[in-house]
Amino acid sequence: MPHMQTSAIPFLGVVALAFLLPGPAAFAQTADEVLARHLAAVGGRKALDRIKDKVETWTVTVDAFGNVSKGKLEVKVMQPDFILWTLELEAAGQPFNQIRGFDGKTAWQEDQGIASPMEGPELTELRNLALRTIGGELLWAEQSGAKIEMDGTTDLEGETALVVETTPKEGFKLTYYLDPETYLVLGFSGTTIQQGMEAELDARVTSYREVEGVRVPEKISVKAMVADMGIELAWQMKLDSVKFNSGLDKSDFMNPFGQGKEKPVDETKHTHEPEPEGKKRGWY
Repeated sequence: MPHMQTSAIPFLGVVALAFLLPGPAAFAQTADEVLARHLAAVGGRKALDRIKDKVETWTVTVDAFGNVSKGKLEVKVMQPDFILWTLELEAAGQPFNQIRGFDGKTAWQEDQGIASPMEGPELTELRNLALRTIGGELLWAEQSGAKIEMDGTTDLEGETALVVETTPKEGFKLTYYLDPETYLVLGFSGTTIQQGMEAELDARVTSYREVEGVRVPEKISVKAMVADMGIELAWQMKLDSVKFNSGLDKSDFMNPFGQGKEKPVDETKHTHEPEPEGKKRGWY
């Protein structure tokens, strides 16, 4: 699979949604009321605040370019916005590996061993993903100071859903769809960016799991359309495990390639001498 195609696969589908317990149906609600029900259903602020870091492992299936690829995704997050995620796929019969990381200041990506910094909108979206993963879908918006507005109800695959619009201080708006009876997040839609191109996302959460008193998404399906490339991707994600407070620290999220770009190696002058021990890898 060409690099330009495969590099577009993973980031588009990655998402971590949050949790809820039943509550009475009511459509004429304010955003604050919906958020309060959402928070209480998860287990309350105390239950969420004790989560300082989280490690998730997922089994993923990606349908892209007429090929179905299967693999594993590991996502590590830590308060307030650190994230490191590693994807390993068998794509078109070949292994495909990708890493994305944000260390609180800088972001980077590595596709098939080729590393580069993430800047601008891509960095912003990765940081927002970190906030969503550690804080929970919808709840992250309140904590990050995003604008949150109710937008009535809609028909979502034959079911009535509450519509909540979230507009972060930086990055793209996301629209969430909530079950008016359970206040679970049923799905979301919005825009992200990958390789400098916008992609439209449409996600559904089909089941949840309770872990240490917190309800987390267990099965997620995502469709993504990259109009500029004429690519439509379909993701299926199944949660294998999730662990809270495993003792992660900043060193687990450090940029392994150093800060900024280095000049590429001039192969005509390369002596093939080994690099000094401890020298950091530069950007490719």
